[in-house]
Amino acid sequence: MKRHLGKMIVWALILTCVTLAANAAEKQAKNAPSEITAETVVEAPITGSAYPAITLEVGKPVTLNFQADATQLNGCNNEILIPDFDIDKQLAVGDNYVTLTPTAVGEYSYSCWMNMIQGKIYVVEAGTAEPGAQAPQASESSAFRCIMQSNNDGSSSCCGR
Repeated sequence: MKRHLGKMIVWALILTCVTLAANAAEKQAKNAPSEITAETVVEAPITGSAYPAITLEVGKPVTLNFQADATQLNGCNNEILIPDFDIDKQLAVGDNYVTLTPTAVGEYSYSCWMNMIQGKIYVVEAGTAEPGAQAPQASESSAFRCIMQSNNDGSSSCCGR
C-alpha cells in the first residue's frame, strides 16, 4: 500500500512539473507573433526615458520587438501607443512583439501612455534604406525627464505609475 501511494505521489509531481512547463511555454508564445522570420523582425530596445527611431519599408509586413531590460522598464515607458497603426502595447521585461504593415511613406510618431516619451517610425520606399532601429538617445534638451519615485514596498516607479 505504501509503495502504491509513493508511486502516485511521484506521478503527481511529474504531472505538476509538466503542467507548469507547458503553462510557461504557452505564456511566452502568447507574447510572440505566430509567424516570425528573420527578415521581418526589427529589434527596438528601449531605455528608461527614450524610444528608438525605427526605419521600415512601405508595404512590407514587419514585427517590431520592443526589448525592455528590467533596469530600464518603468512606469513611464511601460506602454507604447502607435496611433497611426492602432497599436496600444503594454510592455513587460523581455521581448514585446507588435506586427504592422506600413501602407504609406511618411513619418509616424509613437509615444508612452502619457505622450511624454516619444519615438519616430520612418517609412521609406522599398530598397532606399535598411529596415532597423537606432538606439534611443536621451538628450539633456529633452522636454521630458523621468523622475523616479521610491514606493512603500521598496520598488521605484516613474510619474506615479
